[in-house]
Amino acid sequence: VIGYGKSGGVELGYGSDLDLVFVHCAQDNDITTGAKEVLASQFYLKLAQRILHIFTARTTSGILYEADMRLRPSGNSGLMVVHIDTFESYQHQDAWTWEHQALVRARMLCGSETMKQRFYKIREEVLCQPRDLEELKIDVVKMRNKMRDHLDKSSDNLVDIKQTPGGLVDIEFLAQYFALANAKRSPKIISYFDNTNMFRSAARQGVITEEQSEQLSNAYKALREIGHKKVLQQQDAIVEQNLIKSQLDQVKQIWHLFLEISTN
Repeated sequence: VIGYGKSGGVELGYGSDLDLVFVHCAQDNDITTGAKEVLASQFYLKLAQRILHIFTARTTSGILYEADMRLRPSGNSGLMVVHIDTFESYQHQDAWTWEHQALVRARMLCGSETMKQRFYKIREEVLCQPRDLEELKIDVVKMRNKMRDHLDKSSDNLVDIKQTPGGLVDIEFLAQYFALANAKRSPKIISYFDNTNMFRSAARQGVITEEQSEQLSNAYKALREIGHKKVLQQQDAIVEQNLIKSQLDQVKQIWHLFLEISTN
């Protein structure tokens, strides 16, 4: 079981959903050894469905977690459980840049030691592959703009702490960009899954300054704190702009420094 997003990044908060991907290593002709023999791949599918049912079953206290499976190979059109070989092939040959951004935060939540080692080997190989930095920058900015166009709930005086320029998603995208742009040269930058430690690692590798690392980390923690309170109050994560202007301005300055696209 591979966790992505907040679950992969060890940053689950109130109301977080679980971004999960299920992989197995059974051979095509492997069968179970119970009273009723079934193909191992079918067994793992049923197991995944059972796990999801437990998470999403509605009780008097609500549900345990919303589960999101859209980050699996081929998204909603793909199989719920895939072979680890299929996962590897997809990441190397078919995955988009935004899927590699997501892989930066991917962490093995449950599985055998063999599968764990195999997954982290795949992750390292994919994230450390050579990249055209200008193309990477264009892809990251294009996806960020697309998300903002569809999801930003900001208005004239109120800002969406997640989607507004300089908000939480910009901070997360910066961490992912630093990882993808520098992992080939400095593999240690992908040793962490949470944003704060990724920024510290980026500073140690000379990708950003200590001051920039602190600014991004402090802005992230401040905005997350607001987000937690809003969720507990069952409110949208929207606040008056002047309350977080300094944090947004610092993040926007760093964003423009590293991800400003030349128009020449």
